[in-house]
Amino acid sequence: RHTKETVQRGLEEFRRKKESMSKLLSCRLCHRSIVEAVSVVPCGHSYCRTCRKGYEPECSQCGPKRKPEGLYRNVLVDQAMELF
Repeated sequence: RHTKETVQRGLEEFRRKKESMSKLLSCRLCHRSIVEAVSVVPCGHSYCRTCRKGYEPECSQCGPKRKPEGLYRNVLVDQAMELF
C-alpha cells in the first residue's frame, strides 16, 4: 500500500531524473532540446544538426584537444527526444 509520503518521494525522484535527462538531451550550442541529433566521432557528444554545422573543426565540449573524425545522425537521441 502506498502512503502519501511514498508517492511524494516517487514524484520527487521522477522530477530529478527528468531534469537530469533534460540536461543530457540539450544541445550545448543552443541550450534547447536537440533537434535532428548529430553526434561527433570519436567523443559521441550530440548537438542539433543545424547548430553543429558551424563548428566542424572541433567539438565544442572537447575543444581543440580532440579533432572530430566525422559526424553521424544519431537516431537514438531523436527517439529519446520523442519519448521525453
